Amino acid sequence: MSPPTKYAVALFPGFQALDVFGPVDALNYMSRQQPLTLSLLHTSLDPVSTLVDDTPGRIGQSVVPTHTYDTAPEDIEVLLVPGGFGTREAKNVERVRDFIKERYPKLRYLLTVCTGSAVAAQAGVLDGREATSNKKSFSWVQSQGPNVKWLREARWVVDGNVWTSSGISAGIDMIFAFIAEQYGQEIADETANGSEYVRNTDPKVDPFAKFASFINSTIDNHKVELEALQHMVKLVSNSESVKFCVHHPFSGMLEASNTSPVDYLTALGSRKGTLECLDLDLIEGWLKNMWFINGEGIHHERQINGTELAEFSQLQTLRLEETSFCRHWFADGIPDFRRDDVV
Repeated sequence: MSPPTKYAVALFPGFQALDVFGPVDALNYMSRQQPLTLSLLHTSLDPVSTLVDDTPGRIGQSVVPTHTYDTAPEDIEVLLVPGGFGTREAKNVERVRDFIKERYPKLRYLLTVCTGSAVAAQAGVLDGREATSNKKSFSWVQSQGPNVKWLREARWVVDGNVWTSSGISAGIDMIFAFIAEQYGQEIADETANGSEYVRNTDPKVDPFAKFASFINSTIDNHKVELEALQHMVKLVSNSESVKFCVHHPFSGMLEASNTSPVDYLTALGSRKGTLECLDLDLIEGWLKNMWFINGEGIHHERQINGTELAEFSQLQTLRLEETSFCRHWFADGIPDFRRDDVV
């Protein structure tokens, strides 16, 4: 059978730029000698941003779709599904998920990058298959597809006509492997050399697998995440005058505005099943977006009722630590803000 020529990318708010443009630029280069078509899909023809929201200080880019999901070409052969923070909120990827479920039987190949595999898993097309994903989000991705054979140590995975890659830049290695299989090693090498890109040609070589191993083996079901939230709220629960707001655009967790700590703690308890599937990156981002309000005004994450979080963290003795991340988590889940390199 001749190699595929008709490609499409499934876009959504908050897609990761390199997840799309890494593979697409390789296709752009290859199309100089191998005619291809590329459709960019979204729910409308309005520009789609790499940002989930418009928080000041964050930069992103927008892409103009060529088709909506309803008007997508019927003869798409290869569908590329990127990941990104947008995958965390169901409203962003609901149409992508449905499109995958609808079109997969007609596709020759499905390619996912990063947490795009979570969306494919939600669509059910990865059930019973081997797959991989971004290692720093691995636990959350696993929770989206309990019937998937998730491989923790893999740069990319091929199972039948489904290709899944690890995080972000891994999509570039995957697309070159795909090009080599479909169009020949010579074209893959020429495209990589023309791009001045040093390929990882072995899908089993995954230098980032250790991140997933730490997150999944050290913290049992991430119960520390719920405990962290509960502890943060308890610290101010004795003060009736304290109100707080939380905003977490990436995690899909419970938002609140001007609520009491006790009420929010109760709400957290009712959401326990959902919270336990979140990963450390999300919970840390959530903590950094918590604002405590008292009679003197608003304090960002470094203070609770005027007391530095670092002081609370110094009081703790049990610590979970991974030196590779330069991230320190204490028994109660409070991150150590004393270090400038904490991410």
